[in-house]
Amino acid sequence: MSDEHELTTNTTNTHVDGFDDDGEENGFIRVIQGEKWAFTNEGSWMNADERLISPDREVVVVDVKRVLQKWLDQMPVNGTTSFLSAGQQVDIDALNEACPKEEWSEDLNGRPRGPWQIQNVVYMVDLQTMAKFTYPTSTVGGGICVDELKDAVRLMRRFKGAGVYPVVSPASKHMNTRFGGRQRPHFKIKRWISFGPDGMAALPPASPAPSLQAATVKEPTLREEMGDDSIPF
Repeated sequence: MSDEHELTTNTTNTHVDGFDDDGEENGFIRVIQGEKWAFTNEGSWMNADERLISPDREVVVVDVKRVLQKWLDQMPVNGTTSFLSAGQQVDIDALNEACPKEEWSEDLNGRPRGPWQIQNVVYMVDLQTMAKFTYPTSTVGGGICVDELKDAVRLMRRFKGAGVYPVVSPASKHMNTRFGGRQRPHFKIKRWISFGPDGMAALPPASPAPSLQAATVKEPTLREEMGDDSIPF
């Protein structure tokens, strides 16, 4: 966080309170929001307490970020974390080559791995409880999982607008590797929702309240996907 922030008088009617805090203090950027999820080598989803996450669990994916961090002794080095902007490129090989070899470690396959890593981070919310969840990943399988999710969201937004978000459940898919087949993480999209003008959204609450209701978005029709009013059969 920059030291250049100054206290100014708010001349608008915008209400500002502690809920608007951005989670940054003294240069520390909080990447993990709420409960951390992980995908194990055995092909299961687990939380930070090492409890299995049910494949029936439904959450809304509200954001996906890329994070650059330097790791030593399985911990991120303070002051090295930064969120990358859309399309921003980083020469991760050059960063790692500049580090002494004693800072390097080994990946899961026993290959040398530099301390600098780029992680994909998926942010999720349970709109019934407002509980937050974070899935960080720097693995090949995790990258494929995130790329598939982003592709699906981009495609849906082409037809249904920018305010559309996926409701997902944790799942897995088979992936071939040089060491044989294994399971990789996958987010199964159950349905789509859209945020209303007041910022509230989508899963119908247990006791329906009009302000919390949100539209369930239908899948695009074949006509919409083809972009042609006349589809021959």
